[in-house]
Amino acid sequence: MTANRTGIVGITAALSNLTEVKEGIQHRGARRIVEFYLQSKDRQVAKWNNFQFPPEFIKKHKLGTRSKPNTSHSYDIMTDTELVEIDDLDHHPKPSRRINDGIAGEYATIYHPEYRFYRLLKEEIADRKGRILEPKDVSDYLKENLF
Repeated sequence: MTANRTGIVGITAALSNLTEVKEGIQHRGARRIVEFYLQSKDRQVAKWNNFQFPPEFIKKHKLGTRSKPNTSHSYDIMTDTELVEIDDLDHHPKPSRRINDGIAGEYATIYHPEYRFYRLLKEEIADRKGRILEPKDVSDYLKENLF
């Protein structure tokens, strides 16, 4: 019985690792820097967010299918007034990822006008090791592209 429980726990852990999206070092560094910037502007950064797309949006974009399985989206950063996505210059090599990013942006602007939607480039914020680039340049970039 104990071996069986250990096996089930191991399988569950392995499955959760398969579905978990790994955040890269540069992306994580950029996200943390932007979160710090937002907090310095008295914004409360949500610990978790996930928006379930409504049925008409799912139908319009043919989501929930084998080729487009996502019917929800978690934004990189959410405050009480902003939704922020952090992308890269290569902007995902797979076309499906670019489509997903576009769908997430469309959903935010149409269904949640109470939030301002921003898309930032991680290369303008952090180096490949996740460290802040020149602080003045990053500050200027965020002022220009965020607020």
